[in-house]
Amino acid sequence: MVNDILLTTPRLIIREFTAADLDGFHSLASDPDVVRYLAFGPTSLGESEALLQTSLDSQAIDPRASYALAVEDRAGGALVGSCGLEIDPEMTDSAEIYYVFRHTSWGMGYATESVGAVIAHAMHTLGLRRVWAHASLDNPASIRVMEKLGMAFEGKVGGEHHWRDDVSYVILGSGPSGPVAQKA
Repeated sequence: MVNDILLTTPRLIIREFTAADLDGFHSLASDPDVVRYLAFGPTSLGESEALLQTSLDSQAIDPRASYALAVEDRAGGALVGSCGLEIDPEMTDSAEIYYVFRHTSWGMGYATESVGAVIAHAMHTLGLRRVWAHASLDNPASIRVMEKLGMAFEGKVGGEHHWRDDVSYVILGSGPSGPVAQKA
């Protein structure tokens, strides 16, 4: 795999997806509450399998631009969510981060913990200088995650090409040495 990722936090393991994750991934992608603010889903088993396969295929692409990662509870080994990075093809030192978690793990700090680890990896190891995320205005929990991580409000996103109004948050870094600013 190209730039294989395995990160650990006090409570979580953030790792590459494998084919064995299909049931856990489908549990996330098929839950209407979980995917309510996403651009896809709920998915059928076949659709989940295709999405997971796309993630698996991206692991072998060099240079790698897509990192879909499984988030696993260290204590029990259960898949509690997913987070990832999509590197901007026009600004290769910049990426969008995304995250989604089982509704049974909401409010436990897993999103903040795992996304913080992925942002640190993106800046320190991958050399990215800018990481941004979007959230629906109707999703205050996701907005809180971005704010807790020191991401700065960048603006409102919406209009004719968007199916909902979103807000955008960003964190800037200096590449391998890490974050240098919290405001754009």
